[in-house]
Amino acid sequence: MKRRVLIVDDDKYIREILAFSVRHIGLDVVEAVNGVDALNKMNAMPVDLVLADVWMPEMSGLELLRWIKANIPDVPVAVISGQPTLDTTIEALNIGAYAYLLKPVKTEQIREVVLKGLQKVDEIESQRTMAHKLEKLTELEQTLKILQESMVRPSNVEVPGLIEGLRHELGNLSMAISLNLSSLELQGKVPDELRENLDDLHSSAEDLVSLVNRLNEFPTPDKATEYFDLREVAAAALEPLHDQATDKQVELHMRYAEEPVMVACEPDSLRRALRQVVENGIEAVPKGGTVEVLIFNSEINRAALIVNDNGPGFDADSLPKVFQPEYTTKLREGFVRGLGMGLFIARAIVELHGGKISASNRPEGGASVEIQLPSHSFELS
Repeated sequence: MKRRVLIVDDDKYIREILAFSVRHIGLDVVEAVNGVDALNKMNAMPVDLVLADVWMPEMSGLELLRWIKANIPDVPVAVISGQPTLDTTIEALNIGAYAYLLKPVKTEQIREVVLKGLQKVDEIESQRTMAHKLEKLTELEQTLKILQESMVRPSNVEVPGLIEGLRHELGNLSMAISLNLSSLELQGKVPDELRENLDDLHSSAEDLVSLVNRLNEFPTPDKATEYFDLREVAAAALEPLHDQATDKQVELHMRYAEEPVMVACEPDSLRRALRQVVENGIEAVPKGGTVEVLIFNSEINRAALIVNDNGPGFDADSLPKVFQPEYTTKLREGFVRGLGMGLFIARAIVELHGGKISASNRPEGGASVEIQLPSHSFELS
């Protein structure tokens, strides 16, 4: 969604010039003829930034600025004046204007002020989002602590180790967000390095939130009554990864058993686990590499899904820790890169389904991840 800028000026000609310059940047524009009209516009729709003239009838730009800072303080306001005085300039800055422009305003000045204001919007949103995530993760840490102490868990799943891993990851993620918040406060802006990492941190947080909130809701083989064909679950999980593989020039192949491979599962969660494993393989192999997914009934009441790739394989030192919640966050230039915990999330989901997941290096080169799940054989009519 485009950012929306509210331009407030009683001079139609000035409004048109400002609006043209702002639209040229690629932003939406809303126009108001004075402060009262501006309030009506802001009540009707949210705006991200305000450019307001100082001297206007009914309600001046300074009165509008004072109202905005009292009611929606996160909206940056720049004021413009054709008759500046030292008093009005100081008053505007004291109230909270982030910029003070003098008429006539040049196009380059408008562009610079608008971009500076949008940077403030990004900064505020980033701080608010990360602070909210940090608060949420703190609540989840307490939930896990209570859960671990009470040992409430599915009867056939070894939850203590899983909970310990989740608490470890929550600590990692909380630290990552805290460090980024500290860097943000020190620099007073949203650098490109931080902006690139926010999506990764948000995704990691959402994965953990989802997993913790549904810890006791996952089906277990002794209780579940609804079965799904693992071939169909996997096909839906891998469908969005084909474009990713194509972009990287990696071949993604799927080989399924002819007969149904029925497993008791919560399909959305299992799809997430399978996606994490296959995506990890796609990222691991070099350009021109291959990732192969095999699905079959491995033995009575057991289903297997194996992901093979011809990449470099797992490092010998890290192989035993592939599914553990290790501290994989990387610090670069004062900012924390995204958390690499996809395989840990996959392990958690598989184990909550009563299954097992393992990793190995293939003799012919490359890596292999195998998922074993409880299954059920059906007679085909």
